[in-house]
Amino acid sequence: MTSSEEYNRWFASELRKLQERVGYFFSDPFLLEKALTHSSYAYEHGISLSNERLEFLGDAALQLCVSHSLFSEFPQWDEGMLSQRRASLVCGSALLAWGQAMGVCVLLKKGKGMSRNDESGSTCADAAEALIGAIFLDGGYEGVFRTISAYLSFQNFRSVFSEEEDDPKSRLQRASQEHGLGLPTYETVTVEGPSHAPLFTVRIL
Repeated sequence: MTSSEEYNRWFASELRKLQERVGYFFSDPFLLEKALTHSSYAYEHGISLSNERLEFLGDAALQLCVSHSLFSEFPQWDEGMLSQRRASLVCGSALLAWGQAMGVCVLLKKGKGMSRNDESGSTCADAAEALIGAIFLDGGYEGVFRTISAYLSFQNFRSVFSEEEDDPKSRLQRASQEHGLGLPTYETVTVEGPSHAPLFTVRIL
């Protein structure tokens, strides 16, 4: 068996493992291959296949699915809080962590120059978005929403956000909204202590 044949067998095996980890199996394997092909590799090999357009689509699909999930899970949050939390879940570092865990980074085909210079991991994060876009094309909204639900579980978003929400101010806001009173308004009465660790006394209006 030639080295090329050995590589192809290894690559095919790893693609199966990636789909198992992600929890989605492609009906059209070409879309998966495309998601894992960087434009630098396509340029070096003279092919038109690359993941740039899938990255664009994946970004939109990720934003929509995360927005849908947060909107459903946290009815007490206002628009500002929803936007803030969504941003933390769709940022490059979150995508990179997921992409590394799923095996996207290892399988991503890049040009030789990119392989040496991608210290930030941005191409892997982009490929993770492209993978999400490919799943959307292959499985529609239902398929990609299941994938993003697993993505959110990977990010441990429920427990993290629930812990952050368990402070007195958050409990007051929840109680106020549950009784139809809207969000409380606050007035700062005094500020004491050093500038690096001030102590505020606040009145609820």
